[in-house]
Amino acid sequence: MAGSNLLKRLMTVYFFTLAAAPISYLIRILYARGLSVEAYGAFYAVLAFIGLIGMFNDLGMNPALVYYLPKFIKERSFSKIRSAVSLVAGIELLSSVVVLAVIFILREFLAEHFFRSEIALIVLPIFAFVFLFENIFTLMNNIFKGYRKELFYSSMNPFRLLSVLIFSFIFYLLFDQNLVMTFSLIWVLSFLFSIVVYAFPLAKTAPELIKHKISFSRPTSSKLFRYGFFVMFSSVAGMVLGRLDVLMLTYFEGVASVGLYEIALPLATIILVAIKPVTSFLFPNISYFYHSNQLGEIKAIIQALYNTGLFLFLPLGLIFFLFPQEIIVVLFGAKYAPAKIALKILAIGFIFRGFSSLNFSITDGIGQVKKKGYLIYLGAGLNIILNLILIPLYSIEGAALATSISFFFMFAASLVFLIRKMHFIPAYRNWLKIMIDCLLFISLIYLLKTWLDMNIYLETALVVGTAGIIYIAIGFIWRIIDYNAIKQAATHALKK
Repeated sequence: MAGSNLLKRLMTVYFFTLAAAPISYLIRILYARGLSVEAYGAFYAVLAFIGLIGMFNDLGMNPALVYYLPKFIKERSFSKIRSAVSLVAGIELLSSVVVLAVIFILREFLAEHFFRSEIALIVLPIFAFVFLFENIFTLMNNIFKGYRKELFYSSMNPFRLLSVLIFSFIFYLLFDQNLVMTFSLIWVLSFLFSIVVYAFPLAKTAPELIKHKISFSRPTSSKLFRYGFFVMFSSVAGMVLGRLDVLMLTYFEGVASVGLYEIALPLATIILVAIKPVTSFLFPNISYFYHSNQLGEIKAIIQALYNTGLFLFLPLGLIFFLFPQEIIVVLFGAKYAPAKIALKILAIGFIFRGFSSLNFSITDGIGQVKKKGYLIYLGAGLNIILNLILIPLYSIEGAALATSISFFFMFAASLVFLIRKMHFIPAYRNWLKIMIDCLLFISLIYLLKTWLDMNIYLETALVVGTAGIIYIAIGFIWRIIDYNAIKQAATHALKK
């Protein structure tokens, strides 16, 4: 029964996370078609800048809250729960006010000397309020995670994105002036709207946040700060890996190049669609198993992920590698076609990004945030060096290459750590079979593309569909897909 409940919760997270992906890309398509390349680039360059600074906003306390809440709930230490939440909220409020004030003071300097765009001067003061509203939004989401309320924490972001899409589309149809300002306001206010809506289920989920007295405990606070410091340490590096390329492109090449790169980058993240729900689900549940001393369940989950994950995710990356121009033109328009080479490179890099994300979710769950921080900082350092070398030489293609190499390093290093820490043996023979199967998949796609000459939509569907069916068939014939093994691993991981 408990195993069925856990599987049901996983499916809930999968449903809402997968639902968020198409909404997110519809927003980007709408913005790309409604704004000029420069305005689109400025919008996401400022958003990346805000995101990078925001890494310091909570001192890593939100992930610390997710890690310790299951422990406090299990102990029924309700005063500790309220104290921990109050501590995190206080830190976030103070830092948000400081950062918001600094951005307002420096907005003209940043727009002129860093972004080099008048559009950034419009967007910057609006996005400054993201610090305040997004922090409250994230805190609420992490409280739901700590209570393992998958329905609420997994639906918050899709709900917010849906509100962004609906209101953006309405204003896009009704008005054609100042859209960049309008889209920025909608983005910021979507956080406030979601906070109001989810305040009611939060009060019902955690009534102790209101009923019990705040009793600050120095040992509890020290634990949160210690865990949070290393999370912030690694999160900052993680944001460097994910966003610094955009900021360095802004500085070296201008917001027009950012506009092209911000087409290739989000398209490549589609590869992570099937992985993101798993990473979101893994952290609180791995933490639960770890605090319950159920290490066998953790090992079984890792084995299941690596036995089948590569077979499922690798072909998706290859599709973006083989059809970059077709995908970009169909979704965003011909003006963004120069981003095709960057998308090819990032398609490979994000395969490694996906598996490193799984590895780091497990690492967080078992409390090894210090080790995770070291690995991510090494990857971030490598990313900075490569970006400094490659962006001036190759523009957006250089940024894509630097990021992809860094992702591969993160994957390899985190995998080696988990192999040593959890004592599991990856199915290397299975991996070799998958690689060969993928080579056949690529060869067949190229062959069919050479033979066929028809409508782009029909050709793409026919080529990918035919190659995909043969790829899966070979997986069965070579026993790459072993449902009995999957069922056994799932049963072991989901029992109790």
